[in-house]
Amino acid sequence: MKMTKQNLETLFKVSLAVTGVATLVLGGAALFDIDLSDGLRRFLGIADLVAVPAFVYAALNKIKGTAQVEA
Repeated sequence: MKMTKQNLETLFKVSLAVTGVATLVLGGAALFDIDLSDGLRRFLGIADLVAVPAFVYAALNKIKGTAQVEA
């Protein structure tokens, strides 16, 4: 599968948004001493674990400037 520049940009934006939302929710809950359900905490943690490597992949390819990358 080839990653076009548009797909890479979309991956970058979505993974950044997922990481940001998960960080805000988990950090805000810890800051304001709000108890989140175990399922929600695990879901956000797993979403963050998936989004961070995707973000790094997209960011490195964006910095490298390649329009098409073989996966």
